[in-house]
Amino acid sequence: MICRLLAITLALFFISGCTNVPDEAQYSGENPKDNLYIIEFNDKGGVHKQCFGGSKPCRYLETFHKGIESSQIRENVIVFAHGWHHNAEPNDKNLDTFRTFINRLNARTPQYTGIYLAWRGDSSDVIFTDKTDFEALDFYTLWNRNSVAAHIGKNGANKFFDMLTSYQKEGKIRNIIGIGHSMGGRLVYFANKERIKEPNNNTFFLLINPALTDEDMKEVLMYDVKKINNFPRTIVVQSESDIPITFGYDLIHPGDESVGDSWAITHDLNACQNNNDKCPSCLKAKSNGENPESFDHTQCGFSRNEKKQFYPERCLITINNHKWAIAGRPKNGPKLPNCSDNFDQGVWVLSADDVFNKHNGFLGNDELPSYTGQQFEAFFELLSKITENKSAPAIE
Repeated sequence: MICRLLAITLALFFISGCTNVPDEAQYSGENPKDNLYIIEFNDKGGVHKQCFGGSKPCRYLETFHKGIESSQIRENVIVFAHGWHHNAEPNDKNLDTFRTFINRLNARTPQYTGIYLAWRGDSSDVIFTDKTDFEALDFYTLWNRNSVAAHIGKNGANKFFDMLTSYQKEGKIRNIIGIGHSMGGRLVYFANKERIKEPNNNTFFLLINPALTDEDMKEVLMYDVKKINNFPRTIVVQSESDIPITFGYDLIHPGDESVGDSWAITHDLNACQNNNDKCPSCLKAKSNGENPESFDHTQCGFSRNEKKQFYPERCLITINNHKWAIAGRPKNGPKLPNCSDNFDQGVWVLSADDVFNKHNGFLGNDELPSYTGQQFEAFFELLSKITENKSAPAIE
């Protein structure tokens, strides 16, 4: 209660020095460009119709339809929704680095089209703080932007995903991968809440430090969501040191917990220390069952050595060339009697810290994805398992 009162008091102070961010299209560049399409939604959930300051029509959907009909849209479509403080301005870091990510994927395997799903992540700015380290001083907008993200998901983005699914059924798109970061994770989740529960469609979701509570996701977590090609439909990754979600959501949702910091956690995501050459071979042996006894993660040299977590046998899989370990938590998750059951679920909730540090750390350099080094390699491996219909490592 004290925190909420303090937040309200500070909010009233800062509001006096704020500028309004208009609810209008922000993108003014070439669209599409580099296999990346821009789609901008207004606060009501509609797609913006006027661009370039209102001087030209946007034609977002028409452009995408033409891309489909002319076979310019590649078989695997990745939709990314940004979070708080971001939009589709040409110099937005999320947009720039997502474009870089799509280009890097296609340099490996030219089969991806990106869609940057933009919305008004900022409704107002404290004077002189926009795009600086002090941008969070407009935290009083959290309540409104949190609500708007969910509204767009339920009343706009859901229809866009319906359109993608229709093209998928026609064979014009093979796989759809929806990615949301922070409030973008909230938007993507509410746009696809029912879709996650549907069997037999190649639509997958990755929610990175999402602005979601355990109550928001309870219905899906308790539902018997089926895996597709032995791969989970939805993966939630939550950094333990994510202050904006774990603390900020205490202000917005008192009494609830962020989904990645609650009873809903099904797995731990750990990484080898960079200077530990023996760690990958150790993890490979553990995940292959060569050492069937229970073990603690310090035996393989995980970074989080201060936390001694034991995992029973055969409750571990590895990715990123055996440098990262996904371990099922024993007796955790919504309805899981033992850790091997965690891998049978269609929704995984991963607790991570040394792998994806802080709120934006998953995406590189405190901003959205540079996706360099290990992060890119791990993400590329996950995408490969999805798009090539390969089975994920199985727990026998």
